[in-house]
Amino acid sequence: MANGSLTAAAIISFCKELEDKSSTFYGELAERWPEGKEMFQVFSKAGEKHKTWVVRTYQETISDALEASYAFEGMNLADYVVETALAEGSGYTDA
Repeated sequence: MANGSLTAAAIISFCKELEDKSSTFYGELAERWPEGKEMFQVFSKAGEKHKTWVVRTYQETISDALEASYAFEGMNLADYVVETALAEGSGYTDA
């Protein structure tokens, strides 16, 4: 996740990865804490839906010409990473 110019494809891949991790995280929380299962499953399904929207938007709007000539200057993807693991011994209220 380097600084510098990032293509739209790199940004889309990063967003897709975030949504995948988010969906997995909430799915695991749903299994771990039955009292919040329904809520966590809603969040997990929302992440899958968001991933689909991101990919579709990219596929339907970004052309090769635009991809080759457009970049996100100075963007550091590390600034947008989200922790998707609970610390050992975390309880339901930490989720």
